[in-house]
Amino acid sequence: MLGHPSFALLLCSRVLANMGFHMLGVAVGWQLYALTGSALDLGLVGLAQFVPMVLLTLIVGQVADRYDRRLIAAVCQFTEAAAAGLVTRVVPDEVTLSEARRLAQQIAEKPPMAVRLAKESILKAFDTTLEVGLDFERKAFYLLFATEDKAEGIQAFLAKRPPTFKGR
Repeated sequence: MLGHPSFALLLCSRVLANMGFHMLGVAVGWQLYALTGSALDLGLVGLAQFVPMVLLTLIVGQVADRYDRRLIAAVCQFTEAAAAGLVTRVVPDEVTLSEARRLAQQIAEKPPMAVRLAKESILKAFDTTLEVGLDFERKAFYLLFATEDKAEGIQAFLAKRPPTFKGR
């Protein structure tokens, strides 16, 4: 199985993510102990992590046996995307178009140059390496600091009024 590059990359990423999760847990534990000096508080955090896993194990086993695993995987991926902030809202089919228009209106009210460069940055991410994409984002960020819209945004914020962006 390790002869398949895709599987090897998946396995490597899962191992590294698991190691990162555990390192984060240790760092949080150290910080908690440094703040409280209480081993009891540290134990309660461990218990709060352990109890849901034990309680949900039987339920998850039943779900895995009764439902299509592709559906379970899709729900898990959606949950991870929502937790990562990639999905912020789910709407019924009948209001999808009106919500999309409302979101488009919100984006249209932002500084035009910033919106354009953000879109270019997103599109560039599909065609380039991470290093090139980050370099493009950094240059776009610096460019936006020299715009009249940046100054207008700051002035409008300080004056507690809506900004009037001109795309310059």
